[in-house]
Amino acid sequence: TSMLEKMASGFRGILKKRLEATEKIAGPFIKDKTIIDLGCGSGILIQRLLSYNPKKIIGIDIAESAIKLAKESIDKLKQRKKIKFICADIRKDAKFLKDGDIIIGVGFIDYFNNDELLTLFTNLKDKKFLLSFPEKILSAREILHRIYLKLASCPGSYKYSKSEMDDLLKKAGIKKWWYYDKESIRFVTNLPKNQL
Repeated sequence: TSMLEKMASGFRGILKKRLEATEKIAGPFIKDKTIIDLGCGSGILIQRLLSYNPKKIIGIDIAESAIKLAKESIDKLKQRKKIKFICADIRKDAKFLKDGDIIIGVGFIDYFNNDELLTLFTNLKDKKFLLSFPEKILSAREILHRIYLKLASCPGSYKYSKSEMDDLLKKAGIKKWWYYDKESIRFVTNLPKNQL
């Protein structure tokens, strides 16, 4: 096993926890709603959210290869007619957001700089959203993550402190939000707080 694969397996555990937290926070509000999964990747989250009986799920990803893989992964599902995939760069074209009731992004805003994130939040001003984000802290895992991104030739990753996130949300005109922060899993959301 290569060093890169060993590092990636550690971050997969974080992804699993992020997906579980997403279900816990958003699950009670998904029924009969149109959900948009930003950075849908291979469609793992979409498959998990189908059990909450959404009206529709739209998966958006910048990578055509991810969209192709996601389509293949849901091809045999009974509820596949509820799912639509779009290959797009939300930083350049946010028109797809208008169709969503709840916008979810797991590991998505990690690649947005300040200006791009402010634009995204401005577009989400009248929407419910749940977005994971890596908080700006100095830790061994943070250093390993940066090394992993570099070795894997991934684009830059942006980190935000809660106060920086607060400032961006206020500038975008969003009135209320809260943070979910457990076991190094962080989300910012304006969904109602249920029993967590």
